[in-house]
Order: sequence, then C-alpha cells, then structure tokens
Amino acid sequence: MHSKHTIPILIMVCALGFASKPRDLISPEIIITSPEDGKEYPKYVELKVQIKEENLSLVSVFDNGKKIREYSATNILDTLELAYGVHELTVRALDSEGNEIKKKRKDNNKKLSSYLLQTRDGVL
Repeated sequence: MHSKHTIPILIMVCALGFASKPRDLISPEIIITSPEDGKEYPKYVELKVQIKEENLSLVSVFDNGKKIREYSATNILDTLELAYGVHELTVRALDSEGNEIKKKRKDNNKKLSSYLLQTRDGVL
C-alpha cells in the first residue's frame, strides 16, 4: 500500500528595482505677469505666463469662457488680438497625472484668478 505525502512548495516573488513611482497629487502653479488685471489695452495684448510643473501636459487660454490658445510650454510669451470690449482671460494648466488649476482674478479676489481687461480702439 502506497501512502500519499503532501510536499509543501514555497513560492517567493521578489521585486527588485520595480518600486512604483508615487503619484503626483499636486496641481501646477500658474504665474501671470501680463496682462495686468483691470488695465485698459489696445487691440493687441501681450500674454506672459509661467507654469511651475515638471510634468506639464497642456496649458489652455480662454477669453470670456471660449478657448483661444493651447500651449505645452512652461514659459509662454504670446500676443493676443482681442476685439473691443471687456475680456476675462483664464489660464488653465493640466499635468500628466490629470491635476489641473484654473487661474482667475476677478474683483481683486486673490484666491481666484482670471484677468478682467478692457480693450479700446486706437494705439497707446
């Protein structure tokens, strides 16, 4: 008569050097140096924006809620042509992990941050 024996088998899985990178949970930082909030401008407005983010995916610029430009650079220097009237410019930055921030400044509220500006006919 043969008896059955159970032989325990130990399986070890070793992960050497495969540690996953921690997920980025921090939104990009937006610094808008031009245009200035509430100032009157001619038809052409200089846009100067710096984005502090290592994994930047996309920067969008909106005029009164309508997307007018997209960038992938962290330093933006551009000229916008805006029609006569009041404009609210919003800059939105998105990183590769999906973190985003929209920068608005309205009525001197420092927590939000879009730029209200007035364009006028003529040249300065």
